[in-house]
Amino acid sequence: MAFNDVLAKMPGEFQGQILETNEYLYALRPMRFKRVLDKNGKKITYVAPEYGVS
Repeated sequence: MAFNDVLAKMPGEFQGQILETNEYLYALRPMRFKRVLDKNGKKITYVAPEYGVS
């Protein structure tokens, strides 16, 4: 399931907050966050494995 598909199923107020969080984490360039979606599309996780952050 793609990120946009998961996002489309959420209420509008959540969509805005998640998009803001997504942009913020990706802007932290030295950390290089990666977005991971679970197989059911119920959980979005951001991971920066080089720094041990999730």
